Amino acid sequence: GCTREPLGQLRERKCKGREFLTTDRRDAQARPRGTPGYDGRTLLVPQQYMSELTPTMQQFWRVKSSHADCVVFFKLGKFYELFDEDSDVGARVCGLKQREGKKSGFPERSFAQYGVRLVAEGYRVAVVEQVRTANASAKAAMERRVVAILSPGTLLEPELQQLAEPGAPS
Repeated sequence: GCTREPLGQLRERKCKGREFLTTDRRDAQARPRGTPGYDGRTLLVPQQYMSELTPTMQQFWRVKSSHADCVVFFKLGKFYELFDEDSDVGARVCGLKQREGKKSGFPERSFAQYGVRLVAEGYRVAVVEQVRTANASAKAAMERRVVAILSPGTLLEPELQQLAEPGAPS
């Protein structure tokens, strides 16, 4: 088994230029980690960093900023992608292969397998689905939103329950 490592505990060398994930981690209200009122469920993503991203990655970081305590399953086509620190967790806990740029993913048919595995290891999972197709503009990103949060209390669907039982295929 794997031990749960809190999200945001990455080595600084992996986040060069993205100190907002490590040494200068702050919640959405700009409170530094360790100060009174700090909310580890949120993350301040600097506007300068956001302005350098593609529209799709801006969507991801908007979700991550309000679900910093979750591993984000971000739907792209027929796959769920994990980015940055979520990709690290996916590689360590689920054996997902990381690609260049600190990303990993899996086909949508493997959703329950990986969701249950992460929840069993103590993580919460925010599921982001495509809810509307992009308009004619090539620069417009497809609309996406969080449609579910997986946690021990949400594993109620029969398929997820079956996968969570000891001896279930992995």
